[in-house]
Amino acid sequence: MKLNKKLIFNIPSKVSEIKNIRDQIKDLCIENKVNEFDVFNIQLALDEACSNAIEHGCMNKPEMDVQVIFKLRTDEMVLAVSDTGGIEFNPEFFERIATRKTWGTGGRGIFLLKSICDEVTFIFIPNKKTILFLKKKIQYQK
Repeated sequence: MKLNKKLIFNIPSKVSEIKNIRDQIKDLCIENKVNEFDVFNIQLALDEACSNAIEHGCMNKPEMDVQVIFKLRTDEMVLAVSDTGGIEFNPEFFERIATRKTWGTGGRGIFLLKSICDEVTFIFIPNKKTILFLKKKIQYQK
């Protein structure tokens, strides 16, 4: 089975917008018989990536935009989340402190994404946007 499906979403920077994207991606995965565990992990990665783009990239400013591109391929999913905040940061720093952090909540998103996905790549265009690319190998139901 050769598969190459693509969904594109452009949303205002509001956490309430994530549910619609999550539901549509879940429906596409289920329709194409993606393994249930992988569907769960795809949704978790999507929630984390979008929440970070909205909260940290766009600073919760609804007038800023977030774009989500989801590709479902024969053996993998690709997720690209970009925000228009243009705030550069050091992902390795946050990944390192996540393994040692014992205070408060949050701060473990990159660590989580790297544990779920096979590839995690950040591209920064200073003062313009941040793009997060995620790839994950997937299995299908038999």
